[in-house]
Amino acid sequence: MQKSCYCRTGSVAQLACKDVLTSLQYQIDSDDLNLFNIHRQNILGGAIRAIKRKSFKPLARVSVKFSGDLGQSE
Repeated sequence: MQKSCYCRTGSVAQLACKDVLTSLQYQIDSDDLNLFNIHRQNILGGAIRAIKRKSFKPLARVSVKFSGDLGQSE
């Protein structure tokens, strides 16, 4: 079963989620890596901050390191 994808222009494209994910998979640069250091009390804020960095590469892999209340990695 295909889902409808709506564009900002209002047009509708019939795409299978599998096809979209497969296409994106081939665009990922496996040599590049984005490092996210996320504090558990502010997950969304940490992710947004990491994405807004000038060094963020949308087509690079992502590595996430979580820290707890004491600042220790988990």
